[in-house]
Amino acid sequence: AIADTLRDLVGEEDIPVKVVTVEHEFHSKVEAGTKQTFLEFIGKNIGGRRARGEMLLFSNPDNMFSEELYKALAKEKLDTDSFFRMPRVDMKGALTFHTPMRERVEELIRYRSEAEEHLLCPQSMPSAPPPPPHGGPRG
Repeated sequence: AIADTLRDLVGEEDIPVKVVTVEHEFHSKVEAGTKQTFLEFIGKNIGGRRARGEMLLFSNPDNMFSEELYKALAKEKLDTDSFFRMPRVDMKGALTFHTPMRERVEELIRYRSEAEEHLLCPQSMPSAPPPPPHGGPRG
């Protein structure tokens, strides 16, 4: 399961992490008038209110994190009085179920090399600069 994989990865760095999972029975009961069986933002809001940790990371299933980000998190040198965010970038057609895995990986590597200068922003900036025109931000 995803929770086991996360625990294995984090266990190597000795970082305290709590993984919250929601039972399938609960997912199947929540519809809120949409065709979605679960509105994930509801779970994130509840989790955020109940969290007792020093830092929170909210993510989505289609987010991809770099090794550099994991290393930065492991060093625990983030400013706890700051709000961090990453710009959303849509990679047109790169990550569909029909795209062969090799092509997906090649596209991600190509995009990353184009976006290298945009991965980190200077501390004086309130947010990251926009990504290169390849994918483009979506707000």
